Amino acid sequence: MENVEWTREFLRNIAPRGAACALVPPLEADESRWFHEAIEHCIFSVGECRSDCPRRCHDEVTQDEFLTPTGQHRHLFSISKRCPVRMNREYVPHIAAVARAIIHFGFPAERVCLEAFATVSTSRKCIEQTVYSVRVG
Repeated sequence: MENVEWTREFLRNIAPRGAACALVPPLEADESRWFHEAIEHCIFSVGECRSDCPRRCHDEVTQDEFLTPTGQHRHLFSISKRCPVRMNREYVPHIAAVARAIIHFGFPAERVCLEAFATVSTSRKCIEQTVYSVRVG
């Protein structure tokens, strides 16, 4: 349960605009353990938006941008002027899976890629979902 609390607090602390961090479904012990390990072992670096982040064009600077092991920039939360902040919940198990593959199984970090392969958006309901896969090559 310690890793679940750590992960919940970590996400709460970096949520843009001080937004409530809705974790649906609730965090599981296994994904929380490996998410925590990913951060502690610097497999994923989470912090302030880079200087050329598109959010800066809209006067938004957040603390939730992360770099994947191969240098891809991603955000743990989605933000918009029209919609509330939304946690990209799918990243937690993806980050956990990558961390476990690297730390526990010795998989080479440079061969891991988080790919966006579909985006579904409904502006009327302010719902946007990007589906990601973890590709190993």
